[in-house]
Amino acid sequence: MAKGEPTPAPVSFIFIRLFFRLALNTFYGSIVVENGDYVPESGKPCIICPNHSNSVMDAPVVAITVPTNRRKLVRFTAKASLFGKPTFSSWLIVSTRVLPRFNRRFNMLYIVSRYLR
Repeated sequence: MAKGEPTPAPVSFIFIRLFFRLALNTFYGSIVVENGDYVPESGKPCIICPNHSNSVMDAPVVAITVPTNRRKLVRFTAKASLFGKPTFSSWLIVSTRVLPRFNRRFNMLYIVSRYLR
């Protein structure tokens, strides 16, 4: 993939987005997106910072409301301790290309030995 070229969405991300769309439409009825045209096209950097009272819903809402004609893949962050475990959730996190977020607790030796091999 050339520099600046959009990252294709993995199949697992497409299924997750579909699942979230069905679940959120069931619970909320409709979700209105305003100013979706401010999201740059795929391949151009963008930071989306949701600010809701219920932060648990931020990732699902962002995953389904970012226009797919503008951006195929939205990358999320998760704490680094969720990675590298033999569980379904760990596989799902890695397969949807979530980025690990390291807290101050992790020392540099642990980071290098675990993630930068």
